Amino acid sequence: MGADNAPSNLYYESTPSQKVAGLLAIISSIVALGLLIKWMKGTNYDESFLGGLNFKEYIFNYHPIFMLSGLILASLTALLSYRLIPAPKTMTKSLHGLLHTCALCCIVIGLTCVIVGNNYPDYNTGGAYYPNLTSLHSFLGLTAIALYFQNYILGLYHFVFPLSIVPIEKRKSYMPYHVFLGGFAFFAAVFAVETGIMELTSELGCYWDPTSANINPAKTYDRLPYGCQYANGVGILVLLSALTGAYALMDFSRFNPQNRNPDDIKTGFILVLNCYEIANSQVQYYLVFSSYNTTQQVLFYSFLVSSIFITLQ
Repeated sequence: MGADNAPSNLYYESTPSQKVAGLLAIISSIVALGLLIKWMKGTNYDESFLGGLNFKEYIFNYHPIFMLSGLILASLTALLSYRLIPAPKTMTKSLHGLLHTCALCCIVIGLTCVIVGNNYPDYNTGGAYYPNLTSLHSFLGLTAIALYFQNYILGLYHFVFPLSIVPIEKRKSYMPYHVFLGGFAFFAAVFAVETGIMELTSELGCYWDPTSANINPAKTYDRLPYGCQYANGVGILVLLSALTGAYALMDFSRFNPQNRNPDDIKTGFILVLNCYEIANSQVQYYLVFSSYNTTQQVLFYSFLVSSIFITLQ
């Protein structure tokens, strides 16, 4: 089988358990999306549902749907495509790019929904203006989106442009950064989704008043409004997607003792000693004038960490 017709090396490197975990991650995100749509479509406000779906007064309700579809489902499926699909690498590369493009389209639509809903009174049920960028959820979401767009554009440049423009050496040197940014953007999106759910459940008043000590919360969980139960289910499934997805993406071969080079271990040990010497010299002048205490220990280890990064440069 030619190189162009063979699956990616990542497919062969993934263990059967990792492939199962990857499928479970995608299934969990699909079920989470289904529960989220059910939560948004519910019209019973007394049970903390969101009122319905339309592009008029309920346009905001499309915001979480498109964000979860893009930043979680499409993004995660794109990340796992090389490891799960036994198709030629050229095909999985195209699918990888297509899924990321779909994710970006969902992100743009989701952002438009929240911007219109907050800034145009005719497009929200309160008939009022609402502030933007007021919570941790907002900033985490913007961080995830900025990283996603950046990685998408840099990925297009390095892996889609012809070799006459981007040589193979440049592609290989950029690949670790592409993988890191993609993974970090995904987990930033997970944090944004979880904090967004928390924000909505707080606004909806997902709470009930106990009349005695709540010793067994599992027994009384059904007292929570149904909409809030759907919200919690979405959050747990998104977390499960992140957990199983991270396992599926993990490269366990580097932890195999058979793959370790004794020279690398020796070099690493020497590097740590060098970093220790650098950090120690940096704080000597400070330790002369005062006795050891907790603050100094914190400073010392901070210098040690910074010195490691300096040495690695």
